[in-house]
Amino acid sequence: MEAKRRYSTMVFPQKFDGNILSLNIVLIPRNQDPFLTFPTGLLAPDDSAVAFADFAPEFDLKIVKGLDEFPLSNATAPTRIPVQKTIVVDPATNKKAILQAIAGDFAGRITKDNNSDKANPMIAEDMSVRKYLPETYRNAFNFTTPRHPNALTDDSYHCAMRKDAVKKPNWQDTDDVSWGQLYANILRQPMLAKACGMIYSCQVSVADDATLFEKGCYIYADIINADYTTIQDKLLEDAGGPFIKRYAVRMPKLIVDEKRAVFAPLLFPVLYRKLADGVDPEPKGQWDKIFQEVNEYNDGFAKIIHATQPVSGNLLKESQDGFHPVKDLGIRLAWDDEQILIWYIRQLSENPEEPGTRLDAPLGVFGYRIDVKEDAPGAAWQSLNKVKSKAVYQIQGTSIGNTGNEEIELPYQVFPTQLDNDTNSPYWLPMYYTNWIGKSLVLKDSDAILIYKNDQALAGLKDPTPKQVAAGKAFEEVEVDATLLYGHSYDFRVRLMDISGGGPVDEDPVNIAAAPTASVHFKRYIAPSLLRIDKPDDLVINTVEYFNETIVAGESKFDANPSIIIQRPLLNYPAVVFTGKYQDAGQDPVALLIQSVNAQGDNKTPAIADPDVIKVEIKVEVETLRMDNLLSDSGRENYVTLYSTTRSFVGEFDDALNVPVTFGDFMSLNLGDLDDPFNDVTLNKAAIDTMNEIVLPTARKIRMTLRGLCEGDSTYFGFTNDANHDLDSRYGKKTQFRFYKESTDEIDLLLPKASVPIVQGIYLQPDPVILNDGTFKWLFFQKEQIAAQPAMV
Repeated sequence: MEAKRRYSTMVFPQKFDGNILSLNIVLIPRNQDPFLTFPTGLLAPDDSAVAFADFAPEFDLKIVKGLDEFPLSNATAPTRIPVQKTIVVDPATNKKAILQAIAGDFAGRITKDNNSDKANPMIAEDMSVRKYLPETYRNAFNFTTPRHPNALTDDSYHCAMRKDAVKKPNWQDTDDVSWGQLYANILRQPMLAKACGMIYSCQVSVADDATLFEKGCYIYADIINADYTTIQDKLLEDAGGPFIKRYAVRMPKLIVDEKRAVFAPLLFPVLYRKLADGVDPEPKGQWDKIFQEVNEYNDGFAKIIHATQPVSGNLLKESQDGFHPVKDLGIRLAWDDEQILIWYIRQLSENPEEPGTRLDAPLGVFGYRIDVKEDAPGAAWQSLNKVKSKAVYQIQGTSIGNTGNEEIELPYQVFPTQLDNDTNSPYWLPMYYTNWIGKSLVLKDSDAILIYKNDQALAGLKDPTPKQVAAGKAFEEVEVDATLLYGHSYDFRVRLMDISGGGPVDEDPVNIAAAPTASVHFKRYIAPSLLRIDKPDDLVINTVEYFNETIVAGESKFDANPSIIIQRPLLNYPAVVFTGKYQDAGQDPVALLIQSVNAQGDNKTPAIADPDVIKVEIKVEVETLRMDNLLSDSGRENYVTLYSTTRSFVGEFDDALNVPVTFGDFMSLNLGDLDDPFNDVTLNKAAIDTMNEIVLPTARKIRMTLRGLCEGDSTYFGFTNDANHDLDSRYGKKTQFRFYKESTDEIDLLLPKASVPIVQGIYLQPDPVILNDGTFKWLFFQKEQIAAQPAMV
């Protein structure tokens, strides 16, 4: 950075309505105390400049026709001489008082290294920023290979996230800030930035001189205050400057009466030719690539949007692995992964065309605005960044000049981070940049704060200290028409926001994009949790997770028939809101979640009855001989399914289902015949399904498995798998009971029936002899007996 630079001016186009071009001028002080005058090193009377807090800038716009060369502030060729447009901007009348109020709020915490000329160290490109390109990005367009070596498709990101990182010893955060950091944060609040004299608005009539804009042009702003102009000129001629660094926007061609979106993704330095030089000082850089980026993004819209939902409890997994998510994160979004990566690398690393320096083409993108609309006829795009001010804002009694009801869009920003503060590791951009749960993307979730009591001290927790999370006092959410519900489809697009807080608002994209929107059919991937069961005291119960087939349990014996009281499983926030079932019933799920915390205690997870669970699936299995696994469902255990049935919940969501269990003496069971398990037409599958009670055989070890069951198809549920219910998000987690009850009547238990041969194993006899007439005879130790019975086939 130039040693004498104290200001930077930037111009950002906002809107072109076919005649008037609206612009914002951003005036950024360097990291410096706004109340101190700036020594220039020149002789009096130009040896100092008025402090920023007392400075009321005046501007001229300069328009350089054509895009063939970089803009020069003192060009001699007639085609390159800037056209001056005199503009008038509204002054920031409360500027000094507001800056004093900010200084008061941060008293004792503002660092003293202001006006430092020390440049930020450059980071080696391979250790700067990396980005994993998820499958949704690669599938969104005709992806072939990454554009940059730091864009990765292997498992390096997953390994970095899972590894045990050693945290930097004795590291702690600090509340100290510099004025440079304060200026950056002020720019995040456009209303405050305007009040602090950092953003000014103006307009230019394109129709007055259409030839300036017909093939594109550069536009920059000059500060024309007499004292600042003198200092600027002298420092430039003495090679000590510039005092004010000017950056120009590279404008696309504008045609009168043709409205279009305009945006400045990158800015370019305004050069100065010294009087003694005969050659323009051309900066070095990979300008062909950079100009291509500007042409691609000069409409202010992201080009590759991709979105998905988590399909596993492991957020790094991109395909189903059998472990359903336990908490719904809504829809995950990201955009322009490789381009954002390249922009960050360019800011942090050295210019490959001029080692030891950074490319002097600052990024104009300051944040992003995400739009959503439901995939339905007539639906319109609406911003998830739009907020409304709650009051007339004041800082230590000084108003920033708003009226108290403004609607504005705040920036959603994307930052790379070093994992666990490991300063020896590269920075990583996140896998996805944000997730939408039906709420604003730039404000705290006020419902979650109330549900989880994040603004209160909670007894019973390991750390009862309040989390100090409260709803924002400055803004309230501007709700959108699109309500996030399972089974609905949503479209997303992303608009870019510049440093002045502007960008396209109601315009449409102009440039061709690979994937300008992303569509997501929002589904439920969370499987129902465990049923809430009130069991008899002497009943053994086991809870079973998916793929856990090893059950260790005791046995229970009953003198009477027990009854099992079952309630729907619980579902947490925000998934229970996404079902829409409580809303359809005229109930407020958020209010019920808050009540659930008060009823259960602060150390319980807020959850209410899962309204999607409408049935209980009950599977009855009979234990067979050990190692006799052939007929078991898994093929790995000695339990054979006798029958499977369901019982439906009725009434309110919290109403209980009473399932009586009755026992009966059955001398034989049709194991493997699910339609007629008891060899009894009155207890076949159709009859069992209509009964209230569950019938179990005596004198056998029984395992009963219960799980919640939802009804619906793949338009609502994320995983449907009729072959394996453990991979189906309609089927809940399992609860198992073990039953055993002695038979009441064992008379003739082993006597043969007409179709059952006499048990031979007792006597160790050979097979019967088949006679010519089709009968067979049995041989006994005591005597020979001819049994005129049909031969067994």
